Amino acid sequence: MTPARAKAKTPAKAKTPARAKQPTRVYLAGPMFSDGDKAEQTELADALTKAGFKRHVPQDDGIEVAAVMGLLNEPSLHDPSNRGTPMLEPIVLARCAAWVTRAVVALDVYEVIEGCQCIVLNIDGRVPDEGALVEASLAWSTGHPIVTYKTTSISELAGNNNPMIGVIGGWTAVTTELKNVVPEVRKAVNSAGAVEPVSSLPTDVQDLVALGRVIAGIRGRRSLNPTQLAAAAQTLKALPQAVLLEPDPTLQPMSQEVVLAVIEFSKLGRNQKARQQTLFQNQIAALQTWAARPDIRNALVQSHPLPC
Repeated sequence: MTPARAKAKTPAKAKTPARAKQPTRVYLAGPMFSDGDKAEQTELADALTKAGFKRHVPQDDGIEVAAVMGLLNEPSLHDPSNRGTPMLEPIVLARCAAWVTRAVVALDVYEVIEGCQCIVLNIDGRVPDEGALVEASLAWSTGHPIVTYKTTSISELAGNNNPMIGVIGGWTAVTTELKNVVPEVRKAVNSAGAVEPVSSLPTDVQDLVALGRVIAGIRGRRSLNPTQLAAAAQTLKALPQAVLLEPDPTLQPMSQEVVLAVIEFSKLGRNQKARQQTLFQNQIAALQTWAARPDIRNALVQSHPLPC
């Protein structure tokens, strides 16, 4: 007899490794201009980081407009041969300000809506920061929990907050002590559960999120070499939403180069001012070359100023 053929064993399916749960990212919306503002936001960020949260502080983890414009107007970056005259003409500076501002808005809108899962809204001071309120409102409208924080009872309503702040905070009490921020964030995140991606955003908001996603991706990488910068420029060029940076096709390549330089600048910490200045000196030289081209100059002169 022919021996029975042994039944082949079916190989066991390899188990797909469980994806590690990513830490909740918290967006810190609040004032960010004075030293006191920055110090308070840093305290909040440090407390959240120690508790295991990822944080997004716009002036540290994004692009700080004030720092960029401060360097563009830095006296040490002026051309000595022009007796202190800025190396960039006002018409070029104004365009750069608009491009940088629009890139920052796109990045912040992306982080608020898609990049982060919770918002800490710092309303400390006599009045809340306008940008922080817009960011918190965007987050609230897309289902993200908001934790409000302040250390003062100053308000227009005898110590009570404006009810519109109450509603985006889920009518919960405002956190008044730093030590209570982390427990409140944990509670808010656990109560909210998983927030489903919003698919019904207005088109202009979707476009901002798409542009911000690309900018965040470039910023999230280490400093780029020339080849990588060229590839990033092509990515921005191919992005339909890049028109949000500059609607004039003639000026779009220039705007993309400026935004890429600003992204690279933002990767450098405040303690690397010398490298920041070197980067900007090189960028200013590049902008002078751009502005000397007849087609670029005509577009700069003839285009309407971009609101920023």
